[in-house]
Amino acid sequence: MSAFKLYYKIANKHKGTVIMYLAIMVLIVSLTFVQIDLSEEGAFSKGQIAIFDEDNTALTNHLKAYILKGNEEVIIERDEQIINDYFYEEKLDIVITIPKNFTKDFYQNPNEVRLATDESINVLINNGIKEKVNQYFRIWQQYLLLYDYDIDVVTEKSILKELDQLFESSVEFDYPETEITPFQKLVPSFQFLSYALVGTGIAVVALAYLIMDKTAVYRRNIVSGYSERKRIVGIFIAMFLAMIMIWLVGLAISAFFAGTAGFKHDYFPYLLISEFVQLLALTTLMFLIVQIVSKEEIISFLSTILSLFIAFSAGIFVPRDFLPDMFIKSSSIFPNYWHINNLLYVSEASLDLFEFDYWLKNIVVMLGLMFVYLIAGILIRSRKQQFNS
Repeated sequence: MSAFKLYYKIANKHKGTVIMYLAIMVLIVSLTFVQIDLSEEGAFSKGQIAIFDEDNTALTNHLKAYILKGNEEVIIERDEQIINDYFYEEKLDIVITIPKNFTKDFYQNPNEVRLATDESINVLINNGIKEKVNQYFRIWQQYLLLYDYDIDVVTEKSILKELDQLFESSVEFDYPETEITPFQKLVPSFQFLSYALVGTGIAVVALAYLIMDKTAVYRRNIVSGYSERKRIVGIFIAMFLAMIMIWLVGLAISAFFAGTAGFKHDYFPYLLISEFVQLLALTTLMFLIVQIVSKEEIISFLSTILSLFIAFSAGIFVPRDFLPDMFIKSSSIFPNYWHINNLLYVSEASLDLFEFDYWLKNIVVMLGLMFVYLIAGILIRSRKQQFNS
């Protein structure tokens, strides 16, 4: 208990750093929501879409015509740099790739196939286009159930004709009525909160532990009969609770900008579990950092460098579509990367079928990272103590 109290006494002296990172979060989130509000209030253009059809069947040709009706087709070379240039110049909203053998796979197991997409930052239009595609697939699935997944050429032709009649009056997708859901509005603030947790975690939570681990404080605890094991457990719990307190303040900021309606979404509990696991993993990361770094000045420098690196490479500050794959993967050694995976996926779960396995995989990886950090930290600490003794 004495280690617990001492930790918070030290951490309290550095609360200004917490305020600084949260202020940065407030600034960025406020600018993001200003952009969202302007998008919702302004005039909407139809989607600018590029479609690459690798299957080229009756179904995929019909799907392509359905997607493009009411939108603008962009004819573009299939080159990553050219596509990114079109995104940057706002000449393109979304690229949809229909993979080879899509028709065959779709008729056999429609829940297992997906269209590959690359998207610009125009969230509103892209969500509208994806919802339009999902509407098409949902109706097709009803036909597949009706015909027991046995679709021959004649049946396919008949179904496509019926779909033409069905979509004749409804195929035009009305973008002005499309809105970003309250749950999706939480995404930007939760992304920036992930960045703030790394910065404050290192600059305050880890720093307070480092100060406690200084020789004078450490010896005083040992001489007073306070066991090393009890001391470490007390400090770790204090670190985790400090991370939770910072997270709760960030949650309040999110609620201020995005409202609380998103908290009632069916998939919000999945997001909370992911947040909790991320907090645990980040706490063990702070524990490991303190075992490696022994100078306060380096901790301060590391908090800035590491938080910015994660923010850019994990897709917090810049959409992942604009980043090289290798750069994105470089952040996968940190729990933030896997949590952002869940965050982005869960935010679109209302548009697609929710795949529990994908969400769970990210949770398991974060737990794995947590154990790796913890074991590495314990081993390094044990070696240091043997060396010092």
